Amino acid sequence: EALYDSEKLRKELTDLIDEDINAFNDVMTAIKMPKTTDDEKKRRANSIQQGYKKAAKVPIRTARLCTDVFNVALVAAKKGNINSITDAGVSTLMAEAGVKSAVLNIKINLASIKDQVFVEGILEEIKDILIITENKTEKILEIVETKLRQ
Repeated sequence: EALYDSEKLRKELTDLIDEDINAFNDVMTAIKMPKTTDDEKKRRANSIQQGYKKAAKVPIRTARLCTDVFNVALVAAKKGNINSITDAGVSTLMAEAGVKSAVLNIKINLASIKDQVFVEGILEEIKDILIITENKTEKILEIVETKLRQ
């Protein structure tokens, strides 16, 4: 089951790479929209805001999926072959890096979003994800370190 879960997560995370590129391209397309008339300026500004929101939503999905990686790593740390215990630790560290990298991408996009309700909601979710990340990273690495000393 852990193998199935890890493969599913790998595919979903890989697919998000393309979604992130597409979200960035949407922002760039919106920035290039005409801005001669007031109507064009309004449409352009709205498109830019929608693009930045989309660009923030993709890495939040990435961060959530990275927290799912911890669940697989925990199984590997608890039940996996002792000779590959470090794989559980490495995957934990990679998931932690994935979360923190996604958070940086989210924050750069939030800086351009004017909808404060949207921004505050995402910031709250980031805070929760970072707490989960810290707790699970610490727990899994503790298991790995304990098994390495046995």
